Amino acid sequence: MSTIAIITARGGSKRIPRKNIKDFCGKPILAYSIDAALKSGVFDEVMVSTDDEEIAQIARQYGAKVPFFRSAEMAGDFATTPEVCLEVLDEYEKRGQTFDIGCVLYPTAPFTTAQRLRDAVRDLEESDADSLIPVVPFSYPVQRSLILQEGRLVFEQPEYLDSRSQDLVPHFHDAGSFIIFRTQSLRTNHRLMVGNILPMVLNDLEVQDIDNETDWKLAELKYRLLHDRLDVSLRRIREDDLEQIMNWRMQPEITRYMNTDPKLTLEGQVRWLEEIRRNPDLRYWVIEVKGQPAGVINLKGLSDPSGEIGWAYYIGEKKLSSMELAITLEISMYDYVFRTLGKKAVISDVFSLNRGVITLHKICGCEVTEEKKNAVEKEGVFYDVTYLRMTAERWEMLNALADRQTTGASSEAAPLPDAETPDVSFLRELGRITFPER
Repeated sequence: MSTIAIITARGGSKRIPRKNIKDFCGKPILAYSIDAALKSGVFDEVMVSTDDEEIAQIARQYGAKVPFFRSAEMAGDFATTPEVCLEVLDEYEKRGQTFDIGCVLYPTAPFTTAQRLRDAVRDLEESDADSLIPVVPFSYPVQRSLILQEGRLVFEQPEYLDSRSQDLVPHFHDAGSFIIFRTQSLRTNHRLMVGNILPMVLNDLEVQDIDNETDWKLAELKYRLLHDRLDVSLRRIREDDLEQIMNWRMQPEITRYMNTDPKLTLEGQVRWLEEIRRNPDLRYWVIEVKGQPAGVINLKGLSDPSGEIGWAYYIGEKKLSSMELAITLEISMYDYVFRTLGKKAVISDVFSLNRGVITLHKICGCEVTEEKKNAVEKEGVFYDVTYLRMTAERWEMLNALADRQTTGASSEAAPLPDAETPDVSFLRELGRITFPER
């Protein structure tokens, strides 16, 4: 199916002047929507619909296309989002290009991530729905809402006055971030919110209306809470990393838990880098924290027809290490492996004496599949090895459970196989790290 992301960013803004390109945590707020759409990798076209030359210039600077300008009629205060999207689709059709699925992505949606967009497009494609809309639950039961009557407060639905909150049906509202839709449905109904609609339930930290300066400040506070705690990124390994990586791998606290030759040379590291670049089974990334190289994460067995792969990581700069970093790396890796690469399972083999890492894998939802005595010999010493496994099916179950724990929303996902239900709400509270392909 052909797909297009339409970022609607007109020049006029009454309450916050130049809102769509106002600086938000260091760059124009429009740039966040463009970046998420491009990094998602699910759109054949990422374009900005605008009537403003400065906005067009910034949009192009951050990688979006602006093949034409919005008409004067669609730039007015009363133009609707469906009308703007139809104008865009009509203009592309005149140029010989049509799309099956569209995404209207708002320019002031800095919390929208590439992963959310990937999930949304996939969910719509795999369904018979007309559209998908991100929603967030009301923070207080609407059944207990109060209204004014003749200057006095009264309960609108007094029959729910004594009901427990957990017994009331959750209500949701549009998150105001994006909408995924089938273009044929839009052409037929001239509406985006109509017919068979799929939900994508978000939590409060991912949503913020930005209608005035106070909203803007709250949004920046939320964004920093989500992103500035770690400031972690990944990049592929370069030649100038090799000496640092060799020094990390020679640290006793790291070699103790690695089944590798501790006698490393720089020449050997160069050959190793050539091998991983040549071998499609392997991918390695440098972990950077606040712009500083901190460790390495890798995947192996990527060409295995079984769809099962292995992984490992280590942090060489201990002052940059934390439990939050470790968990964020692991859950980001599962998202990448299962949802981007489409693999079936991830296997971890850990020296059994490394109880901290085994506990970490269990916190993230892994199951222990086997414990082998004297499985590995290293420098004359035999070590026990614990094997852990995460499957794509289990990962989706855990994410569905996290949605229920953070929003109260029901799910059709099958119950987890464990006797005890784990608390996995952190899957929605922690951000994700992007795994660059190059």
